[in-house]
Amino acid sequence: MTISGRLAMLFRAKASKVLDRAEDPRETLDYSYQKQLELLLVGVGAWPMSQPAGKRLEPQAEQLASSAGKLQQHASQAVSAGRARPGGCGKAIG
Repeated sequence: MTISGRLAMLFRAKASKVLDRAEDPRETLDYSYQKQLELLLVGVGAWPMSQPAGKRLEPQAEQLASSAGKLQQHASQAVSAGRARPGGCGKAIG
């Protein structure tokens, strides 16, 4: 271990010891509790905002399902009329 490495380790140990003495565990606990409470309130406040977005997507999903049904119906009519191959190539038969 080099001298600079040993000095750095010694400095970190001394700084940690000084900070431990200056720190009041009750203050740290109170601060942590306040931060967790703030984060909880932010999370709870954001939850209702996500609800309308989901509600807005429901009609769009229903519309897409309806469109898919109509397209399937048109495709089956075209196949039964002999206008398209069942493989989906789109070329007319004959």
